[in-house]
Amino acid sequence: LTPTKRALDLAGPLQEYLAGLEKLLLERGDFDAATARRRFRIAAIDYVQAVLLAPLVAKLQHQASQIDFEIRQPSTESERDLDAGVLDFLLMPQQRSGPGVVWTPLYHDTYTCLVWNRHSLERLTLTRFAAMEHVLVAPRERAGGIVDLVLEKNGLARRVAVQASTFLIVPYLLMGTTRIATVPERIAAELVRQHPLRILKPPVEIPGFTMCQGWHEIHRNDPGHRWLRDALINAAKARPRVGS
Repeated sequence: LTPTKRALDLAGPLQEYLAGLEKLLLERGDFDAATARRRFRIAAIDYVQAVLLAPLVAKLQHQASQIDFEIRQPSTESERDLDAGVLDFLLMPQQRSGPGVVWTPLYHDTYTCLVWNRHSLERLTLTRFAAMEHVLVAPRERAGGIVDLVLEKNGLARRVAVQASTFLIVPYLLMGTTRIATVPERIAAELVRQHPLRILKPPVEIPGFTMCQGWHEIHRNDPGHRWLRDALINAAKARPRVGS
């Protein structure tokens, strides 16, 4: 018999789902993080990798020395991999996803502004903010963002002089320039500690967002997966925001 196109289209996702199911069945039973051997696959943008995952993974080296982590950037396949149970966690604001995907809040973050620490500007006005050259971080490489929506509501627009796909390049795009970047507070605090940057309060309220951990329902009763879910929640609580 020759398989139909529909059967061929379903073959890949079905194999991934069965692999996830087999993995789930093998992982049932008691879980002792101190002795368990396991590999978790997590997709998160570099901002979350830096402020949440890196400190947690360092801590867990001592508490769970045989647990391995595969940390990757989100891609167009991440939500499908999560839905199939192949990816253990997707860390990002809640997205539309399949009915089996659970989104658990980790923390709320707000936005602040970064400039080179030798920048002459001490205080931002809305007009001056809009007129500056901006650095935009667009992890999914889409133009525009929340700042553009806020400015539009105030009858203004900005020039994005540089668009990048990662937050960790921001210091190198600001140092030695008069540009400005609007970034989440948690990564701002991290970047200021490591680079000659300065934080400025935005001249207008910019709505924040809730960072979540997305995971598939098939892992709900998996003790190892539950252990890491709890570890992520506790780590998120421990990370200070700017000024806290």
